[in-house]
Amino acid sequence: MAFFLKAIGLSDDIPGFPFTPEANDPGHVVYTSPLMCWTVRSGTPHDDAQRKVSIFTCYLSAPSSAGNNELAKLLARNALRRAKSLMIPGFLKCLGATEYRDTVYIATEVCLPLKEVLESRELRTQLCGTTPAEYDASVAYGISTVGGALSSLHQNRLVHGNVNCQSVFVLPSSGMWRLFGLELVSSPDDVNANNASCLFDSARRAGLLEGYRCPPEFSSGSGSGGTGASADAFAIDSWGMAGLLYETVGVTADEALDGKLDSLVHTLASAELRNACRQRLPQSLHSGCSGITAANPRLRKSVQAFLEHCEFVRSSVFVRYMKELSELLLLDAAQQVRLAESLTDVVDSFPLRPCLCYVLPRLSELIRAAAKSGGASGVAGVSIGPVVDPFLKIAARTSAGADFDNYVTPTLVHMYQSTDVLVRYKLLVGSETYSGKLASAALNNTIWPLYAKGFQYPAPSVREYSARALVHLAPHLSEAVLGDQVPKALGLLQRDPDGALRANATIALHLIAGYITPPTQRATVILQSCRPMLRDAFEPSRVAALRVIRGAMDCLSAKQLAEMVLPWVAPLTVDSTSEESRSAALALVKSAMTKLEENHRVLTAQQSATLSSPAPAPAAAAEVSTSGSGGASSWVWGLFHTSPAATASPTPPSTAPTRHVEASSSSASSSLAIHPVAPSAHATTVLPTPVVVAAAASAAGGGGSGWGSDEDELVNGGDAKDDDGWGDDGDDDADFAKPTSTTAAMKVKPLRSTFGAAAGAGSAPARATTASFPGGASLSSANSTSHTPTISSATAAKPSPLAPRINSSSTFTASPLPMTSNTSNASGSSTPLGGNSSPRVAAANPIPPGPMKLRKKGGLGAARLD
Repeated sequence: MAFFLKAIGLSDDIPGFPFTPEANDPGHVVYTSPLMCWTVRSGTPHDDAQRKVSIFTCYLSAPSSAGNNELAKLLARNALRRAKSLMIPGFLKCLGATEYRDTVYIATEVCLPLKEVLESRELRTQLCGTTPAEYDASVAYGISTVGGALSSLHQNRLVHGNVNCQSVFVLPSSGMWRLFGLELVSSPDDVNANNASCLFDSARRAGLLEGYRCPPEFSSGSGSGGTGASADAFAIDSWGMAGLLYETVGVTADEALDGKLDSLVHTLASAELRNACRQRLPQSLHSGCSGITAANPRLRKSVQAFLEHCEFVRSSVFVRYMKELSELLLLDAAQQVRLAESLTDVVDSFPLRPCLCYVLPRLSELIRAAAKSGGASGVAGVSIGPVVDPFLKIAARTSAGADFDNYVTPTLVHMYQSTDVLVRYKLLVGSETYSGKLASAALNNTIWPLYAKGFQYPAPSVREYSARALVHLAPHLSEAVLGDQVPKALGLLQRDPDGALRANATIALHLIAGYITPPTQRATVILQSCRPMLRDAFEPSRVAALRVIRGAMDCLSAKQLAEMVLPWVAPLTVDSTSEESRSAALALVKSAMTKLEENHRVLTAQQSATLSSPAPAPAAAAEVSTSGSGGASSWVWGLFHTSPAATASPTPPSTAPTRHVEASSSSASSSLAIHPVAPSAHATTVLPTPVVVAAAASAAGGGGSGWGSDEDELVNGGDAKDDDGWGDDGDDDADFAKPTSTTAAMKVKPLRSTFGAAAGAGSAPARATTASFPGGASLSSANSTSHTPTISSATAAKPSPLAPRINSSSTFTASPLPMTSNTSNASGSSTPLGGNSSPRVAAANPIPPGPMKLRKKGGLGAARLD
């Protein structure tokens, strides 16, 4: 590629030309006149690889198609000289130019030929507007720009001589028109004197000016056409302006796409241009074009006069505002604000490209100037807030992408950096316009830190709308910002002295909660943010918090509902100050209970599935037989279920209920709990069943367990009035008090405080609970060091008359370990209460069967088994 560039004259070491053309850009050919052929390529400066330029290249040694090689060299060198010397507004800016190895190089700002824009529907729409009104506004401003450049050129005593759509270029960054094609620029004195060195006259004589582009006074080759040399020379450019108007306005878009601009030079003569303009141009251009298409150059208006009297240009709102914006910094603060206010009403009718590349930078300059000159309100104390309105309208018309990132986002950052309260307020109110188009990096790294300061603004309206605008901003924020910084910012607002702002902050949290991920993080944020609001003195704040929690029910776990939500919300169900608060609290409680019930059903199904599979019983567990029932129906703890006892003989099961009694070896009082349970065909144990545990020493009358004293009384002939009303004799107690053999240890698995725990899974102390049963019996669990429940004196003193008798054959032995109790059928085979058969059986003689009695002695009740 380097060899190729050197072969065509584009090497990297061009002296005095610090620009490098792009290696992969073949370039495109541009004819600024029939004889002048330029190759235009993209390039970059040596010191800034990110900046783009256009490089015009003309090969002087290349043979000309018309055979005028010497004239072509003169024209190219004249263009080089004029490009370097003419620094006039409206001309294409020359960044560097040189001649090296018979090649002319001219580097300019990036540009496109106007002819190419007119012949491309895509470029025409992008640079000149999407509607006819926008296109007319763009052409009006372009004509004004080119006309201003010609007027300045005339003031410098120079004539352009080559005004047409091929010598005008468009800046793709802004859509502005720029005049170029400087090959024929000459002094008016040389033109009128027919000087042989005059390039314009040489080109005219060579036939480079053909068709309607050649003024009628030169079309016959008769010279200047009269006296008044200076006026005649400047009239050349006036005629060229008429031809440019016809090419841009008289030729429709469809005709330009069909190539009419190329054929027009050969089909339209100079004498016909005046009538063609009258037929094809709009009414607003008739008067102006009549003045610049006069056949007599002395009657032809100057370009400056045309611009001043042409209604097409003067009545254009776009042209007027563009000129005022160019002088924006020269106005005082009040004038700047009035201009910004009036711009809001008309900016929608402007072409989008100039709005992005020219209007927005002017607004940014105004914001920066106000900040430097006096802070928020400027030196005159006038707020610059009205500049936000035209900005929002332009942002609404701009699609997300490169244009938005390059033009809209920088202006938005400057506005968020402003301390003007009205600027911030208007930005927040219009946040929906731009929030969804911001790039993620710009939003999270640049905009959000500035946005978060709004929660601490002195103005309440700014604080409120900082929360409201989050609804539009949250979907585009990162997870890190949403999960950490946004809750902190809303937390500041939830402590605001204004109750309405606190309520709005909570509502905003509800609206953005769906974007906080994962759901566990969302639940944490909601609970932390809503808990203080539930105790807020402002009623709407409490109601908002209740509704936020209810709306997040899907992401809250059953444990969070039971341990946090219900305790927090329950007091609000009796809120005497607000009916709405009570209704919201009750609705939340109902929703929570519905979810807890569903969770209960799920856990029950899981436990049933787990316990239905066979599992070996603990190796240390022993079995104790109880006479009477065969397991068809039994009396057990109210919260537990038992399976039918496995029988070893065909004896039918008894219908007598089985009763389980628990005892503690400590001296503390114990309780007896009895509850009937319907027989079940399947073992569905949910919780372990505590049963009777007694120490052997207690059976013998020692150990201070509360059982021994009554036994001694009965053995030694106790008083019959101590009978507990169970209808049993004291004779059976002697047999119980004096066991003849030692029995195997009977162990009871502890009652767990957590429902759903597997039987025998641990031995942690149980929480204190009490449950009432028919007949006056109660279930209680104490938080003590003992792993077995105790029998309270209150229960022992008033036994239930409905409680059935239990004929049991029980054995007791002292053991510090948890024990398991079994039930036996009439045939003697035993089955554990949990539904699992124990591999170990009692090795001692059974205690003679007898009734169980509860007796009371003194103030402290002591339970006794007879």
